[in-house]
Amino acid sequence: ILSEYRGRASVIGGGSQMLPRMFRNELSADCVVDIKKLGLRGIEKRGDLLWVGARTTYGDILSSSLANTDAPLLSLVSKGITGGNQIVRTATIVGSACLNFPSSDMPGVLVGLNASLIIHGVKGEREIDAADFFLGAERVAMEAGDFVTGFLVPKVTDVGYCKLKHATSSWPIATACALRSESGELTISLGGVNEVPICFNIDDPLQLDAAITQRLKSPWEDVLASGEYRRSIAPVAARRAISDMKDYSK
Repeated sequence: ILSEYRGRASVIGGGSQMLPRMFRNELSADCVVDIKKLGLRGIEKRGDLLWVGARTTYGDILSSSLANTDAPLLSLVSKGITGGNQIVRTATIVGSACLNFPSSDMPGVLVGLNASLIIHGVKGEREIDAADFFLGAERVAMEAGDFVTGFLVPKVTDVGYCKLKHATSSWPIATACALRSESGELTISLGGVNEVPICFNIDDPLQLDAAITQRLKSPWEDVLASGEYRRSIAPVAARRAISDMKDYSK
């Protein structure tokens, strides 16, 4: 069906973004495809990786002991999703990823976690790294006939997260993930400040400002904040994420 409509169809997961945009005439579609009967809701181990289905909500993450132990960053983010309980119980992580609105939590989180998105299309199934999935503001690496069935993340337990925003009900202006691997490597992933997440490893946190300045050439701007403001607070968010790091396996 998606291939037949070639870009004129929308897939509905939770609908928390798609339906309001349709009501505001910001989005139109000739066909809406509901993937509910395909299942794709749940969290399970697949080898050394954690699989999260396309219809899995933030609430599902919060109630999953497996997510809390193997991917605590997902739980941290799910607790603070803008919109309260109604959104937490309805919105899906994959839906947020596929929309790729720069001022949202999940793109930066998935890139930081080194997630792989599983895409089903007319030619079968393929995996793509999150860093390659996000192409630009509201643009992702999918073709006509493609939809995401879920994603895979490796186990990372030493994490921190920071989200800066104007008010409880507003979109983030900047987000930052800090993750430390078992080998001690520190990874920073920034969201909200660029069209696509900025992710890098850093040996010396004292070089954080310089590392961000080097990578953040054209910061994202919208009605919430200018690009220059986002550029100035990106290091602040990163430092707070580092200071809030905790090993959730202990």
